[in-house]
Formats: sequence, structure tokens, C-alpha cells
Amino acid sequence: MTNKNSIDNQDINEKVDNLDEEKKDKAIEEFVEEVEQSVDKTGKETDSSNEREVSSSEKESDENDFDNNSGDKTSETVVDESSEDAPIEDNSGEETEEQVTGEKPDEESLEKDSETTTSHPKKMYHEHNYLMFGQDNYLDCLDIEGTADYLKGMGIDNNSLEQARTSERVANINLGMYPNANRKMFCNFCGMPIYGTEYEILSDGRKRCMRCSRTAIKTKEEFQELFEKVKRNMEVFYSIRFDTSIQVEMANSRKIHRLARVPYDPDNSRVLGFAQDCGKNNYKLFMENGSPRMSSILTMAHEMTHIWQYTHWNRKQILRKYGKKNELIIYEGMAKWAEIQYAYLINEPRRAEMEIINTLAREDVYGYGFRLYYSIYGLTKKTYITGETPFMDPESPLGDIVI
Repeated sequence: MTNKNSIDNQDINEKVDNLDEEKKDKAIEEFVEEVEQSVDKTGKETDSSNEREVSSSEKESDENDFDNNSGDKTSETVVDESSEDAPIEDNSGEETEEQVTGEKPDEESLEKDSETTTSHPKKMYHEHNYLMFGQDNYLDCLDIEGTADYLKGMGIDNNSLEQARTSERVANINLGMYPNANRKMFCNFCGMPIYGTEYEILSDGRKRCMRCSRTAIKTKEEFQELFEKVKRNMEVFYSIRFDTSIQVEMANSRKIHRLARVPYDPDNSRVLGFAQDCGKNNYKLFMENGSPRMSSILTMAHEMTHIWQYTHWNRKQILRKYGKKNELIIYEGMAKWAEIQYAYLINEPRRAEMEIINTLAREDVYGYGFRLYYSIYGLTKKTYITGETPFMDPESPLGDIVI
């Protein structure tokens, strides 16, 4: 058999015989290089060919073994343990009983294995109790209950998704008490439409969207801290002083209306808070609970303005000047002006503009009173006061205007 990888000098001489002497050396080098590349390539092909020949011979040997044992249902495979390269056919990825024990499994055991595999397929991973790590019980190092308590303490059990799921159940319960709730699907705090289960129905029937729920004031401590901040800001912004004792209390909307002696309807205009004169220069501020942070801030600014009016205005003089029938227009108009101006002062222009639009559209003492103060004082859209305010003239907050 001729070796294909050998280099024949005669071939080289024949190839370069007709060339000039100057080109012979270069031609020889190129030819040798060409032959060497051919040798490398041919060597790889030869190795691959040898593997194919071995595989083919093994296949023929297997076929002969099968022919010799055609009467058996299974053929015994002899494996040379000393040979690591010996091919072992195993489509299942698991060792068979025959390979482990060297004995042929009987027909009955094969049938049982087939039935077990068919009737009890392996479940998907997500259907297992993965925290058990394949054991019958949870591992001792896992504190399942402690972890759940920790997550609840972090508020994970009351996130937006959980609230949305809970709100659907609560809504079904409260629909019997508040039949209008399903017909008027608007947030009772921001006025935006709400869809599906993305809202909460509070115990007094108010509906609150998820956006308002995320910033809702839920604890008394947070509420008290927010009140102190609003009080300080108003004293700085409007150059005033609250020389009185003020207590604040959170209550649901139903109780607020009962204390204010106003009919309650969660889907219509409602009282968000009110200031109560307790005598001896003491006042109590009742605020609606569950309100979003910004709504709570503006309501505080509104009611704090009333407390300042009660302690700095001469009520009889005000009524004599503007008329008793216009009392609510004078008081509520200024409180609404101070509320919207406060939104600008704390750099919330979008909320201030929304309140302006809503208030100008109102046809009540709030809307009419605000229009009077707005026509005289306007609004400063900066974070500090640049003009006059009604706080500067306790005797004539609206000047000489005739209502």
C-alpha cells in the first residue's frame, strides 16, 4: 500500500525541471509547503477515516452477535472494563439491571418498570416543594415562619399586588352597603377613574386607587410628624404664629361627618377635616384617615388657616363689614387660597394647578370665596411669597370689596 503522506523527490524534480535555475529554489519551497499542508489535512482525514472504519467493524460485530442470538429477546453486551473508549449504548442515561448485575431481567419486572414509568411521570421542578430540597421535611436551618413574620414586618404582605387582590374581595362585601360604588368608579381622593381590581374600598365606603394607597398616611406617628412640619412651614411662609394649643386626631370619614353634623356620602363632596374650638385657647383638628400624603398636607394647611382665623380675626367685625350671610365665603375662600398657595410654596405646581381648575369650577362657598381672594392677591408660583397675603390684614382680608 502506497503511503499518501510521503514526499517523492522525483515528483519535485519533474515539476521544476522546466523552470529557470533562479526560480527552482523558490518553486521547491512552495511545493514542499503545499505538500506539508496536504499532509496535515490528509492526516486528519486519515484519523477520521480510521474512526469510521473502527465504528463500522464494531457495527458488523454487533450485527453478527444479534444474528447468533436471534432467539433471545435481549442480547448480552460484553464490556471490556479495561478499555475506556469502548462504546456503550445507553439511550436512557441510566444503567440497566443487566449492565449492573450481569443478569437478564425477567419479563415480569420489565412490564412493572414500564407501567411505573407510564403511570407516574416525573413532575416539573416548580411542582415540587423546592424548600424541602428533596427531603420529607423542611431543613432545620430554614426558619420559614420567622422569615414570613420578617417580611410582614417589612410591609411585603400589604404591597400593591396584595392590596389589589384583597380589594376585590372587600369590594364584593361592601357593594351591598354602598350600591353606588360599582356605578361610579372614581378614586375618592384624586378623582381619577379606576378600573378592575386596582383600588381599595375602605371601611367607610371610600374608594382609593393604588397610586393614592402608596402614599397614604397610615400611622398616628407619621400623621403627627407631618402636622408639625406643615405648622412650621406655614409660620415661615406666611410670617404668622400659632399661639394656641392644637391637638390632631385621625378618624374615618363617617365619624368626621357625624362630628361635623353633615350627611355622609362617600361618592359625593365630603368633609376632609375640621377644626374644633375646645375653649381656653385649645383647638382640636380632626383629619380624615387613609388620605394620600399630599391630600393630607393640603387639608392640614386649609384647617390650620381656620385656626389662625379663629385666633386672629374679630368675627363680629368681619361679619359687620362683609355681612353675616357671607361668613362662609370669607372664611372658606381664604382657607382655600392658603391651601393652593401652600402647594406652590412646597414646589408642587402641578397639584396647585389642578386645585385651581377644580376650585374655579365649583359653584359653592369654596369656589366663590376663592375667586374673590384670587382676584385680589393672585398666587405666587415660587417657593417664597413675593406679594401681599390676606394674613397681613386681619381686619379687612378682602379690603373694601362689596360682596
